[in-house]
Amino acid sequence: MLALELEKSRVKAFMNILLRGSVFEGFDVLKIEISAANLITIDGATEGDDGSTYYSSWSNLRPLVYEIIKFCSKPKFVKITFLYRDTATFHENARALTVNLTYENDNVYFTTSTTPREFTMDKTMERDWDTWVREYLAKTGYQVSDRT
Repeated sequence: MLALELEKSRVKAFMNILLRGSVFEGFDVLKIEISAANLITIDGATEGDDGSTYYSSWSNLRPLVYEIIKFCSKPKFVKITFLYRDTATFHENARALTVNLTYENDNVYFTTSTTPREFTMDKTMERDWDTWVREYLAKTGYQVSDRT
């Protein structure tokens, strides 16, 4: 698991890019929580006709989240759990690869997690995912550092 923190002076600009731009466009959403006057929860999961579970894309939910946050003005807390779509191409043992984005007290934090299909002591998938996420965030132009 990786725990990162966005440089505090860049939080406002990053949140603007998150809610209006294309960062995380290739991800689906497991869950969103927004706390302002009330707690708003959005479940990204939907059940298909065949009983399979599907997840809403960030690009589909982003406009809704933007409007909620715009309406609430400044939320106290936002947590978005992003699900990487192409787990099979990333690693054959990956069931789920996630990035949790948390906005709280004018800070943005990122944590990662992996869920393997089969138990293994090999941590290669986890290390590779953490490296990929760190590089992905660096490509956005926003510096992150290890969270202490």
